[in-house]
Amino acid sequence: MAAARSNDGKEWTTLDRRTGELWAGRYQKRVFSTNNKKAYRFYRLNITAVRDVKNANSVQIAESEFQ
Repeated sequence: MAAARSNDGKEWTTLDRRTGELWAGRYQKRVFSTNNKKAYRFYRLNITAVRDVKNANSVQIAESEFQ
């Protein structure tokens, strides 16, 4: 999983990169902090894997907040 920022939607700067993050179940809130202090026009979250591809081949996110 990686989070990135951009002002033009073409050039991206990585804010945070994580591997091995697991959620215990649905509706779980997780907080990932970065040292980003500047507002950007675009933010991107790239999820590269799921826990069990045979049973879940997609990801569902109810809400995200970038501060």
